[in-house]
Amino acid sequence: MKCIVLPQYGFFSSALEKLVRRRFGDDKWEEICDLAGVSLGESCSFQVHHVYEEKDIHSLLQTATTVLGLDQPTILEMFGEQFLQWCVEYGQSETLRLLGRSLQDFLANLDSLHDHVSTIYPHMVAPSFRCSPGRWGDEFLLHYHSQRDGLEPLVIGLVKAVARQYFKMEVRIELMTKKGDEGSDHSVFTVQEVAHYEQSPTEEALRCSTPRVFPDQPLVTPEVFCKSFPFHVVFNRNMEILQCGSTLSVLLSGALQKDPNISSHFTIDHPLIKFTFVQYFLTLTPSLS
Repeated sequence: MKCIVLPQYGFFSSALEKLVRRRFGDDKWEEICDLAGVSLGESCSFQVHHVYEEKDIHSLLQTATTVLGLDQPTILEMFGEQFLQWCVEYGQSETLRLLGRSLQDFLANLDSLHDHVSTIYPHMVAPSFRCSPGRWGDEFLLHYHSQRDGLEPLVIGLVKAVARQYFKMEVRIELMTKKGDEGSDHSVFTVQEVAHYEQSPTEEALRCSTPRVFPDQPLVTPEVFCKSFPFHVVFNRNMEILQCGSTLSVLLSGALQKDPNISSHFTIDHPLIKFTFVQYFLTLTPSLS
């Protein structure tokens, strides 16, 4: 069986524990822990802020497939669905609701949530998501970058759960390209709505919202803007830096005259994309791409 590595923090693995306890019973979870040789204390439960060994988490997942009589993709998809429920129970419902007015925007903004969560879990290696247009009007592509292999079924379960919970819809999500296929550095899913139960609160808010009104002229001068945002950068399609904040201007003063290309001075740590104008633009405007 291929080694599947889940995040090591107990918060993430707690969803696996709750999945087994709720759907199959406490006895099954304790049996899985015993057979896997993993000790989680008297309560046989994960501690949310504790870091666990990768081999222990993998052993629990592998043992669960045997004890429950389910294959690994099925368990991982169920895990993805349960993980959303666990986040809601942990008090993150309102935070998740603010991620976007549509499923596509929600998924595209997950990276921002991961940036926030990384301040709580500093050793977390988060995946990266972005969206792009599909072949049909009601379809879009979900690009999934991760340093971990084999978690695509978990993503499928998570997306289905988000669609039901926050957007009152059923979606068909299929893995189109898997990381490693034909040299691909990430996985790509097609996501398509197949049923809509009722108008979601986020859609109702969108329908009732007033149109945006933009001034004909900027209300802030470039000088004030550069002082207010001393570390900002503006670059064009050729990746040439056109403007930067006051502090960066001092740090890069001589270097920019020799080479104005932004990729010569900066690298992207997150999201996990190639540093090109098109790739970066798509992460900022998923619904307009």
